[in-house]
Amino acid sequence: MTTVQLQLNNSRMKRKVVKLRRLTKQRTEIDERIQKVSKDILLIGTQFVGNKRGPKFGTTRYRQEPVIVYIKKCVKPGEKVTAPVVAERVLEAGYKTNNKDHFASSIGYSMRIDREIKKVARGKFIYHPRHHSAQRTG
Repeated sequence: MTTVQLQLNNSRMKRKVVKLRRLTKQRTEIDERIQKVSKDILLIGTQFVGNKRGPKFGTTRYRQEPVIVYIKKCVKPGEKVTAPVVAERVLEAGYKTNNKDHFASSIGYSMRIDREIKKVARGKFIYHPRHHSAQRTG
């Protein structure tokens, strides 16, 4: 190789190195912009994650005993009661619900399906607790 050829190769290499440096600088600038956009996306995403609402919109699940347990705590054995009265007592006992409007009908339904609570008249119920040991004799 002649010196002219070596100089020509050297100048080509210099141009390639300059181009490589320019492209590397552009790539780092683009990477920084991508990271900034990614952070912005994550910040927007976390704003929605903190607003958890429950299984459906507008409802909240409470971890507590079933309503029938509260009913049996609030009604004395042999006492004749109505569903609205029991509903007030259950709420006073600390049962949490979002069903404020139709809660008495839910209480009435729960009392109708329970075996220890008997319906004696329209809207009237009596609680007769069962004692399994005294029930089976002989």
